[in-house]
Amino acid sequence: MISCYAIPNASNYKFRFTNSNGVQKWVDSNTPSIQLIGDYFKVGGIYEVEVRVDDQAYGQLCRITVLGNNQEILIEQIKSNNSLSVYPNPFNTQIKLLNSKHIRKVELFDITGKLRFESNLQEKRADLNLDFLKNGIYILKVYTSENQVKNYKIIKE
Repeated sequence: MISCYAIPNASNYKFRFTNSNGVQKWVDSNTPSIQLIGDYFKVGGIYEVEVRVDDQAYGQLCRITVLGNNQEILIEQIKSNNSLSVYPNPFNTQIKLLNSKHIRKVELFDITGKLRFESNLQEKRADLNLDFLKNGIYILKVYTSENQVKNYKIIKE
């Protein structure tokens, strides 16, 4: 079974598996968990796993290896920044943040380095209304409760 974080009010999760030959398989679910079923999943096969939630990019979840016919898996690699998701990117009016720990603060800078938005949070999930921004490229700086600072290039369309 593969799972991602449950997102409140999400109605559709799409898992994309890519095997070592580049062949992709999409699996739809109305829950954040799926079973690995079907001929696509071969014993010893290595697959990159990505997920989309309500047709918005969510990010790489992990790399797995199928160990046996009972679809037992080994998670070989979890993307180092997968605990914090920023989506959709590019965006029109709103950016969503989802983290396994609390997000303390966010800052948004334009490409000249001017601070355009900031917010103090103590949430694991945040919806940032950025409708007031002009189209362009921005840097989103996210401060977590683990005293980590992560920077994301985001694009407003």
